[in-house]
Amino acid sequence: MKRVTSLVLVCILLFGCLSGAIAEDFQLRNGIQFGDDLETVKSKETLTIQDGSTDKTNKVWFDGKIAGIEGSVRYDFDEETGKLIEMLYIFDETTSKDTVDSNYTTLYQSLVRKYGNPLGNTGGSIYTIIGSVFEYWALHKWLTELLDGKNDYRDYDEWIVNCDGYNVKIDLVSWYDRDSSFNYTYTNGISYHYYTDEDLLNKIQEKMDENAAVDSDL
Repeated sequence: MKRVTSLVLVCILLFGCLSGAIAEDFQLRNGIQFGDDLETVKSKETLTIQDGSTDKTNKVWFDGKIAGIEGSVRYDFDEETGKLIEMLYIFDETTSKDTVDSNYTTLYQSLVRKYGNPLGNTGGSIYTIIGSVFEYWALHKWLTELLDGKNDYRDYDEWIVNCDGYNVKIDLVSWYDRDSSFNYTYTNGISYHYYTDEDLLNKIQEKMDENAAVDSDL
């Protein structure tokens, strides 16, 4: 049984690796790369560091114009190695659906030009590996609904880029907030998440173990 399970995991992994774009090394903005440390990122980043991030060593935010749109970028580093493992864009919220939709189209088309067509998941179904934009949105959703508002996603797309020795998961998400007075705001976000084939296998095995634990009770 363990051998069959391992074979299934390998097949899923191979399918996932073959389904994305391919690149030898992944380039983030301004020549920043996964594996850079904080000082290297600071030396390359041209946006303005947020006041609250000047003394931080992780989850460091910068503000400015990104792809022609006002917003912020956050850099996340591995706590043990100090190496960059995640980049998150959160674009400024707007009260205009037309504006957020136009910006989403701009971002989507740029990602398609660079990395090809997205995975095509719809209806809330997402790839096994997710980036921090989903976590950011989920926290925002929880806070909004805690205050008797409503929050939900409007659109999302996903890409996988297979690189030399690692992979990058790209998530583009759009969501809305409605407060208790029925005022609406809209936001777009993108995350770039570094992961290895081993990370994917571990995530798949974790899900299979969760399913097995449920099934054993039925």
